[in-house]
Amino acid sequence: MNSMSTRKAPGNEQRLALPNAGTPWSDEQDGSHDSESPWMMSYLDFLTVLLVLFMFLYAYEKAQRIAPAPAKAATVKTAAKPRLAQAKPVVKPVKMPENRQAVAVAEAPAVPVASPPAPVVTEPAPVVPAVTEATLSPPLPAVPVIETAPLVPEPNPAMMALAKLAGRIAVRQDAQAIQIEIDDAILFAAGSAELTMEGALLLDELWPVLSTHAGAITVEGHTDNRPITTPQFPSNWELSSARAGIVTRHLIDLGLAANRVTPVGRADTLPRADNHSVEGRAQNRRVSIILQRNAGANRDSSY
Repeated sequence: MNSMSTRKAPGNEQRLALPNAGTPWSDEQDGSHDSESPWMMSYLDFLTVLLVLFMFLYAYEKAQRIAPAPAKAATVKTAAKPRLAQAKPVVKPVKMPENRQAVAVAEAPAVPVASPPAPVVTEPAPVVPAVTEATLSPPLPAVPVIETAPLVPEPNPAMMALAKLAGRIAVRQDAQAIQIEIDDAILFAAGSAELTMEGALLLDELWPVLSTHAGAITVEGHTDNRPITTPQFPSNWELSSARAGIVTRHLIDLGLAANRVTPVGRADTLPRADNHSVEGRAQNRRVSIILQRNAGANRDSSY
């Protein structure tokens, strides 16, 4: 009960006085700061050293970002070669407050940086105009160019005349002769050697060409391979020879010299097409008039 009576009501309790902990910030020990708290000064000195170190490192980092001075430009013929500077450690003393010992801090060696070669600038050589005879002598007056028409070979009158008869005759030529082929159906009836009216008119149209020819003329008769046996023509040899003779006699009657024309019977020895078809046998039955280009030339039988 006594203990309970001695308790005070809340809010009226007295604060207990704490013993002096001796903190450096108490008012009672302001006068004895240097004597009672020596570690505080050492702590402040250490912070000062750290601050100076950080400032030095910051300044060194800024210095490293600055590009080194460019090297001198090299000549046109020799390219510039970068030189690497040999870096040496530099030791600088750092002053400490209140006559403390200076702390030597070694600067890091500078990293050698190769300077880029200077660009080579060449000036173009002046262009000197070439001295020629044209520049020394005055220009000559222009000579007018006369255009000439290309040489066109003169048309052959004989070939032009034969071209008008296309469809009724066939013309073949080479370096030795001109061969005029006439279908036997125009000149003769089947199995006959008598000249038809149409055949005679065609030979008359050919006469201007034949009369102007200076070389020899050969008239050949050709048949197919079907045999013929009649009292007048025992074989195709007699038929082909008779037809060649009839055409030759008509040309002589027109005025051709007899010593310039020769009739020849070939029978079926020089076919133009296959004798196994009706069309082939019709092409093989023909009369050929060969105009030799050379007066003394003899026609090859394989023409």
